Amino acid sequence: MHTHMSTKLEIPVLSGNLNTLNVNAWLNLCQDSFKVHAAVNSSTLKPSIQIVLARIKMEAPAVKSWWNENHEELKTLMTWEEFVKKVKDHFIPGSSKLEDGCTCTVLQHLAGVVVFHGLCCKVAGGL
Repeated sequence: MHTHMSTKLEIPVLSGNLNTLNVNAWLNLCQDSFKVHAAVNSSTLKPSIQIVLARIKMEAPAVKSWWNENHEELKTLMTWEEFVKKVKDHFIPGSSKLEDGCTCTVLQHLAGVVVFHGLCCKVAGGL
């Protein structure tokens, strides 16, 4: 007896506080969901579908606004990784590329105050 197992794709919701931890966790959960779906269904979703599915679960007002302002560009991205970079560049302070040789970690970003750890150099594009 052969049974074909199929599973519904469960994408997490991005809402509430858009801090580094929550945004990274959401992106990782989305990616894990896509991997599980691909493994169970023996087919990989196209990156354009992954991006639109993630968009459907973006419920935080700031993320909705960002998507609405950038949706034409975001829909043309060729990989999930490109989308992740765009999300991080916009919503995670200090995720922009640093000058070569600089290592810097944003420890906190609360009420406009950024606390850094490490050798921080000028951030491309500023904070």
